[in-house]
Amino acid sequence: MNDSELIARAAEFRSRAYAPYSGFAVGAALLGRSGRVYGGVNVENAAYPVGICAERTAIAAAVAAGEREFEALAIIADSPDPCAPCGMCRQMIVEFPIARIILANTSGDVRVLTPADLLPYAFGAAALSIKEPKKMKILIVDDSRLVRIKLKAELFDRGHTVIEARDGEEALRRIADKNP
Repeated sequence: MNDSELIARAAEFRSRAYAPYSGFAVGAALLGRSGRVYGGVNVENAAYPVGICAERTAIAAAVAAGEREFEALAIIADSPDPCAPCGMCRQMIVEFPIARIILANTSGDVRVLTPADLLPYAFGAAALSIKEPKKMKILIVDDSRLVRIKLKAELFDRGHTVIEARDGEEALRRIADKNP
């Protein structure tokens, strides 16, 4: 699918946008590596922060369908210049490998960018300090009056913790309290 065809699909999706407050309808078409096109529209809400942009709805639709790699994303609106994504959408776009970002307006102006063009110095997974997941061994001993749970956390030097409880449900609550 070429860029013009993808923009046309974004324009089709745009006709379904829900923008009763701003009147600014946006459509997005996301081309997956599979060749499938996922549509997105902006959906406004009377409580303004609850609304969502077209770019993120297209990405969410693709992810929900199991797709994670993309060729291109086309965005279109009736704007003076080609419609650029907001900051939150830019952050979402750089989360996934998308080769081309195609910005368009209803007057026919088009600009093609990369995610790095949209959000240089983006925050991403590499910036996170990923830690080892907690590993636990749980030994449950029932002595008919009390369930004693010995929990050994193998993360750092936490050692052993003994949790006493009347039943398994209480024990799980106490484990949760000790392990945020």
